Amino acid sequence: MSKSLIEFKDLTSYITSLPATIIESIFDHPTTCLAIFRELPQLAKNFVMRLLLLNQEVPKVTIDSWIDSKFHEQRSESAQILSSLGIWQEVKTQAGFPAFILKNSFKENLHSGMFDLERPSKDDQSISTDPKIIEKLDNYAVERWESILKYIVNPNDARNQICNSTKEVLKFAGLMKSTDENYVPAQSGHDKDDMTSDEPVVLTAAAFQFLLWNRKVQIWYFTIQLLEYCWQQKL
Repeated sequence: MSKSLIEFKDLTSYITSLPATIIESIFDHPTTCLAIFRELPQLAKNFVMRLLLLNQEVPKVTIDSWIDSKFHEQRSESAQILSSLGIWQEVKTQAGFPAFILKNSFKENLHSGMFDLERPSKDDQSISTDPKIIEKLDNYAVERWESILKYIVNPNDARNQICNSTKEVLKFAGLMKSTDENYVPAQSGHDKDDMTSDEPVVLTAAAFQFLLWNRKVQIWYFTIQLLEYCWQQKL
């Protein structure tokens, strides 16, 4: 059964809903740690940066002193976000006072992601920053995303514009649904994406809500659904 409404999750609520083992794997890569950091509230970023280069816990009373008391609500919200994501952990000082320290895996990989310790030398000509190439990639990404939106709106006319795997993700996300309960996909010895699915589908009520979102939110929702689809299919 397709979803009647889209359940949208921001980065914090999505990551905290994941199993601990998956969160650990997310913290094992500089790029993902940097991406998470960029999405944090500004005050939470400030806390992380103050702790990033320290090798010991910082007393809670010290952290509280960094922020004017009139911003207590924002301070509490940022602290809660860092705790729920597991970015920092509450510990005790030697004197037994509450303190915070960054999770080691997140700290090390964020440091690596920020300072790019393994960056190739500037004379490495294998890396291109040609504006024309960047523009070409941007245009290609926009074109592919527009193809997905066209398929949602008019699947019959845009059937050949996206691969079958993407169509399956759209159904999984509750944006499309089949109009033929007895539909059986054609069998082939080739990769299923080499074929064009002829399954009759229509957009759902949730798809209308999806189409009203801005592109950034649309892509974020689709990315989450893609990840969950891959995990479900054990891909």
